[in-house]
Amino acid sequence: MKCILLELRLNDGNGGYNAFRITSAPFDIIYNGSTFTATGELLDIDKLEESTELTTRGLTITLNGIDPSYRQEIESNGFIKAPIDILLANVPDGTNVPNVATFYHRGYADSPYVDTDLERGVMTLQVETKSIFTDIDRVADLMRCSMASHQSRHSGDRFFEYTADVDIEEIWKVPEE
Repeated sequence: MKCILLELRLNDGNGGYNAFRITSAPFDIIYNGSTFTATGELLDIDKLEESTELTTRGLTITLNGIDPSYRQEIESNGFIKAPIDILLANVPDGTNVPNVATFYHRGYADSPYVDTDLERGVMTLQVETKSIFTDIDRVADLMRCSMASHQSRHSGDRFFEYTADVDIEEIWKVPEE
């Protein structure tokens, strides 16, 4: 059986996190010593768009049938930049331990959208994620260096003292193959 494993590490406000683990399987799954609680069809994840270039797209995760008593926990900002991992797993028949699990998406959660159905007494939670690759479009800090930036990392080291002009920024490039 193929299923989805989702781990969301909600910020607890004290520098730590509370791990929230669910699976699309009809029964609980044990993976890497952690239990992923069964949600079955209540979990829905958008399909990723594939392209030939590395992109920074995220995806949307929807979880239906949540008890409204969790609303306070949802509104406590635990989702803000909370790390989220989504894996595709293959679980052999007669067991609840995957023999193969591969990453489908890694990223960070954004503020959730919550819809409460008061008649049925359930909530629907929708979270958009940002890919971990969103950091790639920044300038690589380790590739640019000046005397000031070098001194901030290596106090007292005067590496750039021996360059012709210590006030310019040095750009280090990797040779092309």
